[in-house]
Amino acid sequence: MIPSSLLELDLTAPLQDPELSRLDELFLKLGERLIATHGEEVDCIRDVAEFDGFVLAVVSSPVAIAQEAWLPAVWGGITPPIESQAEAEEVFSLLLRHHNSLARLMERFPENYEPVFSYDSDEEGGEYESVDSWCVGFLRGMELAWESWMPAAELEPELFDTLQLFGTLEGLEERQTMAEDEVAELQDQMPDITRLLAALGREQRARTPTLRRAEPKVGRNDPCPCGSGKKYKQCCQP
Repeated sequence: MIPSSLLELDLTAPLQDPELSRLDELFLKLGERLIATHGEEVDCIRDVAEFDGFVLAVVSSPVAIAQEAWLPAVWGGITPPIESQAEAEEVFSLLLRHHNSLARLMERFPENYEPVFSYDSDEEGGEYESVDSWCVGFLRGMELAWESWMPAAELEPELFDTLQLFGTLEGLEERQTMAEDEVAELQDQMPDITRLLAALGREQRARTPTLRRAEPKVGRNDPCPCGSGKKYKQCCQP
């Protein structure tokens, strides 16, 4: 899936604002292609704010989540509709850089993390900051190791209640019954809440193995996994 040419690039440099904007454009483009092919029910990440929340949940998960598990989840397990080698290199380099740089940041200076929120339009044509997509993404990342997050959710239920308030349809319905200033106050607290959620996950990390997908089946005529250079059937096949 990932172009081998990316192995020669620095995939740890943080994305700058123009690159985040470009990644947002690519999510929109790829999402439209997926919907055209598979229909509206496709469950994929739709913007860079959702991806930022998703990645923070991945790198802060109580169990380590391998690339083989989180990367396909970006498109809901569907092969992304990438149309050229150049596009593949651009997409995957931006995805991996954001993941890797965020993982490094959370290891060294977690207090410096700033969430990437999106902007929505109001009825008067203005824009306002929205935390909804970010919360949807964080919940999506949690789903990769849901049970491991439960002790953290039980420890700080109010944080996870706020996450669901902005990241689920049930939360949207609940917000419609709340006072506007109450909702606004919770939204203003979200940057701090994002860092607290990450800290809770990382405090409970370690002790369980990395989550990985099952290794693909080796064909009889494929190179043997042992590295001998022989075909599998001529080497280690039982």
